[in-house]
Amino acid sequence: LRKSHNQNGLIKKGAFLRIQFFLSVKIDCVLNIELLLHVLKYFVLIDVSAFNLNEST
Repeated sequence: LRKSHNQNGLIKKGAFLRIQFFLSVKIDCVLNIELLLHVLKYFVLIDVSAFNLNEST
């Protein structure tokens, strides 16, 4: 009885760790996407400002 209880606890712990891992990976992906968007926005701003400079001259 005690052994099975301990095993059950390990299974729950394993599931929890797995969920935590998936969540951290998902969060990393979201952060990376946001970072990419910021970088893209930055490059777009550079392109727009360069285009505006070319237009004004």
